[in-house]
Amino acid sequence: MKNSGKVKIEFFLVMILLILFGVSTFSLVAGASKAYSRKSAENQAKDSIRLASAYVQSRIGQANDRKKVDVVPNPVTNENSIRIEEDYNGEVFYTWVYFDQGSLKEAFIGKDVALEDSYAFEIANLDSFEITKSGKLIIVDLSAKSQDKTYTNNIIIDSLKN
Repeated sequence: MKNSGKVKIEFFLVMILLILFGVSTFSLVAGASKAYSRKSAENQAKDSIRLASAYVQSRIGQANDRKKVDVVPNPVTNENSIRIEEDYNGEVFYTWVYFDQGSLKEAFIGKDVALEDSYAFEIANLDSFEITKSGKLIIVDLSAKSQDKTYTNNIIIDSLKN
């Protein structure tokens, strides 16, 4: 009978320790999950910025004649976009790089074809993409948001330099 009280106390203490271990393990897993989600969102925003920046720079750099690179409003969103005029086998085509519904998009169409969003494919997800032209310079400002941070990049490209 004397050991009966001692066994109950030991059993109770072991149960308390198991409950504390379970609660601490659960809180550790929940905290790690939130940290992983936050870091993943940050990496995705940074990747989108890098991809969009590199894409715009390389696309303009690939233009055969930089004088045919222009900043004009596109017919889909009426926002400023990059339009590159290119000649293929004597025919004129336009490459449009524009921002619509949270995505940087590109469309490659004939000169006489009206630009429609269905012709475009998505390059990167962004929160903003603004293009201006100042003299011979093309200025591109882009940003992407993660859960708690906004990442931005500004690109200045000499549109006449080959």
